[in-house]
Amino acid sequence: MRVGWQTSTLGNTCELYQPKTISGKELVEDGAYPVFGANGIIGRYDKFNHEEPQLLITCRGATCGSVNISEPKSWITGNAMVVRPKNVSIEMRFLEYLFRGGIDISKAITGAAQPQITRTNLAPLEINYPVDISEQQRIVGILDEAFDGIATAKATAEQNLQNARALFESHLQSVFTQRGEGWVTTTLGSEIDLLAGFAFKSAQYTNNDDDIRLLRGDNIIQGCLRWDDVKKWPATDTTLYDRYQIREGDVVLAMDLGLRRV
Repeated sequence: MRVGWQTSTLGNTCELYQPKTISGKELVEDGAYPVFGANGIIGRYDKFNHEEPQLLITCRGATCGSVNISEPKSWITGNAMVVRPKNVSIEMRFLEYLFRGGIDISKAITGAAQPQITRTNLAPLEINYPVDISEQQRIVGILDEAFDGIATAKATAEQNLQNARALFESHLQSVFTQRGEGWVTTTLGSEIDLLAGFAFKSAQYTNNDDDIRLLRGDNIIQGCLRWDDVKKWPATDTTLYDRYQIREGDVVLAMDLGLRRV
């Protein structure tokens, strides 16, 4: 343990509770106050049950353990767990960063089909934090600055990628519009074989390693093929489908995504 730090549990340092849930029918389209559910704002309401911002942990569903901070004067539903420091010994923003990386929240998640977090499971989790509030604030400031820098670098990289893509597309277009001597005009059908994929029956899909991978629309993403969730076809039943076998250099046209070369 570092000097000036102490160990406690979430149950000892924080109030943990799920507020009253309101149904979707109770939401008010032009309500004055935001309603926070499991993953952020889900609508509006004409009342609020929390005047100050609160640290919220998603406690139901696939995103269990996700972190949100509510807005002032919000209605928080029971699909989020409010984690409120009991006193001034720990700051909410420092606690937020603990949940984003300083706590193994998976220990509090139960249920496979419907993951959930309960107060009983969350309360015993240990946390470490500086006793000095100013040290907590200093750490929060460092982390804020670091994440701001990451966000800026990401935005810059995305803009550079967009610029590069625009330059490439412009050059590509000029190649095909500024035709030179020796160019001819024809049709795709005259020059290439166009073959529509076969509608393989999903009832016969397999997950066997030795079977044949099927390239479906779900496996075609921008710029590449994705094989991490591939369906397969029995290797013993391929004789009738030889003409649908993909070969190196083939171009695949996804009906809703565009051209991909394999």
